[in-house]
Amino acid sequence: MTNRPVGRSGKYQAQRGVWRKLRLDPGYYIIVVSTYRPNKPGEFFVRIFSKTGNTLGSQDFTCFSGFLPVMAAPVPPEDQRRVQRTFDEGAGPDDRLNARELMKLFNSVLDKDYHLPLETCRELIFGEDTGGRSRLSRKQTETLLSRLRNLQ
Repeated sequence: MTNRPVGRSGKYQAQRGVWRKLRLDPGYYIIVVSTYRPNKPGEFFVRIFSKTGNTLGSQDFTCFSGFLPVMAAPVPPEDQRRVQRTFDEGAGPDDRLNARELMKLFNSVLDKDYHLPLETCRELIFGEDTGGRSRLSRKQTETLLSRLRNLQ
C-alpha cells in the first residue's frame, strides 16, 4: 500500500469553485480539503461522480481542527549549528530557505531511512505560516527540524 497523492486541485485559485477531473484505479481514497491559509476555518462542498455505482451516499459532518498549543521540545544545539551553517551557505538575501535548500538540510540531518522528497518539503513549507513567500526563516526551520526529529 502506498500513501502518495494521486491528484491535486493544482495551483491556488481565489475562486468559489475549484474542480478537478481524475481517473483513479479502483481502491480506497482519502479526499483532503483545505483552506489557503493554515488553521483557518472554511466550508467545503465535495461532489464525486462515478461511472459505476457509488455506495458513498450523502455525508453531512463538520470537520474541524482542534490544535492545542503545546510546548515544543527545545532545538538541540547540533541542529541549531547545522541550520546556522546551512543558512550562512545557502540562504538568499532575505535570509530564508526555499524547498530545495530545505530538502538538502533535512536529508543531511535526519536518519538515512527518513529522507524527504522535494514535494514533501514544499508541502511542509506550505503548512507553515510563511506569509505567501514559500520560504522558511531560521526560526521556522529550527522548529520544523525539531518536530521532524521528534517524529522519528
